[in-house]
Amino acid sequence: MTAAGLGKMQRCLSTRRGFLLLLLAYVALLAVLRVISSPSLGRDDLIEAITAQGWALGYNPTQPPLYEWMIVAATSLLGQGVPAHVLVKFSTLYLGYVFFFLAAVRAIGDTYLAALATLTWLLTYMFGWDITQNYTESVLLLAVASALMYVALRLRGGAGWNAYLAFGVVAGLGLLTKYNFPVIVGTLLAAGLFDSGLRRALLDRRIVVSALIALLLFAPHWLWIKYGPNNFHGAFTGALQVGWKGGYWAGLAAGLVSMLRSSFDFLAPGVALWALLFWRALLPGAPGAGDDTEKLFGRWLVLSYAVMGVSVVFAGATVIKYHYMIMALTPASVWLFMRVRRAGLPAGLESWRGRVFLGVVALSVAAVAGAMIWRSFVATDRCGRCYLQWDYAGVADKLRAAGFTRGTIVADDHHIGGNLRTHFPDSPMYTLKFPDYEPSKNAAAAPGQCLVVWDIEEDGKALPDDIAQFLKVRLGASPDAAPPAGEIDQAFRRSAKRSLKLGYVLFPEGSGRCR
Repeated sequence: MTAAGLGKMQRCLSTRRGFLLLLLAYVALLAVLRVISSPSLGRDDLIEAITAQGWALGYNPTQPPLYEWMIVAATSLLGQGVPAHVLVKFSTLYLGYVFFFLAAVRAIGDTYLAALATLTWLLTYMFGWDITQNYTESVLLLAVASALMYVALRLRGGAGWNAYLAFGVVAGLGLLTKYNFPVIVGTLLAAGLFDSGLRRALLDRRIVVSALIALLLFAPHWLWIKYGPNNFHGAFTGALQVGWKGGYWAGLAAGLVSMLRSSFDFLAPGVALWALLFWRALLPGAPGAGDDTEKLFGRWLVLSYAVMGVSVVFAGATVIKYHYMIMALTPASVWLFMRVRRAGLPAGLESWRGRVFLGVVALSVAAVAGAMIWRSFVATDRCGRCYLQWDYAGVADKLRAAGFTRGTIVADDHHIGGNLRTHFPDSPMYTLKFPDYEPSKNAAAAPGQCLVVWDIEEDGKALPDDIAQFLKVRLGASPDAAPPAGEIDQAFRRSAKRSLKLGYVLFPEGSGRCR
């Protein structure tokens, strides 16, 4: 690239408007590629398709309902299917990057370095690639955590009533996003007590209004938690795999190793590139002692790790998955580039460091786009289970031809259930993945058929025993009166060699409590 081109690129990254437009183009590219690559839903989108079957105060004991509410709203406008889910996920991702960038500008005091801190997310496996295939609530968590960081810095700078009201709204939305959000807000507030500017804002009586707004937003879901038949202890222990199997010290070692490994995995490979280019910024002899903002972010990171350490040492958390690290490492790249600024290391495009960093970002974006295209249009005969190439439109057509018109659907797993829901949006959907979930529309519907669908490769050609028991207990449909099982052999999209083999049983209208 010529010197003039490098200068133009640096000017784009050095203005808020230019960088936000660049981010918009990037997120729009990912969204378009996801829509055209496959009409099937990804792993976490499947869960939302099953749980978000109407408006409710709660859906899943492992997650608060905000993301499901967004899906219900989007599918009401766009219909069931990939476009509605893509709209929610990628618009949320863009808002997350916007708030993160604005917070980084306030913290670092340099628009260009704030842009580099934001682009670091594109160099992580989770946000650079994995979100194109998976993850939903975690994307929303990044957005509300970034918004919280931005509003907190505004409060620290002496903002007025608007900022306090916004702080309450963001905190309330965060509580409705993930149950680990209190760790993010709690550690930020605790770190803020050691910072004169943020402490002054937090001790202002207007913060009481912020707290009341957050509690009011969370209150309806709290009632669902308190009075609904939900096993929250089981959800927590299952997620973190709580319990010192093999003894306390072995469990403690496993938990600490898991925390450290997940910390690297969450920021990798971007953190490795940062270390290669800017390692001098971490040396103890870096110029200056760090300003108050850098100290605030440093304390925030330390306190977040302290909370996670407590969960390992005292609660017995032995497995901490890498996407859990959002609650600890959201501010990490801001803190790292504050160190770069303080060390005086050149990062602009006039320096080799800046050119290498942005060159790797560009290569990463191109690689992700290429991988999405290759995986969707070329690799159908070489991928594993290849879920995104299962042709559910063809499956739905064959089920209609077999006589299914409307009624309750029971699927053995969420891959089948979530994708069939996009083709039968008015049919209540049950899946053995969430055996306790009750579709909210079920009670008001008239009697209908009962359709049972399962994966033959996983469960065989006969009606599986676990589905038969589910039908009997949950829906009052007698498996003894089940019609003969049918089979569907549906070719994968873009493949002449592979096919999806499903078994199904279609109960007549009025069977049990099928609606």
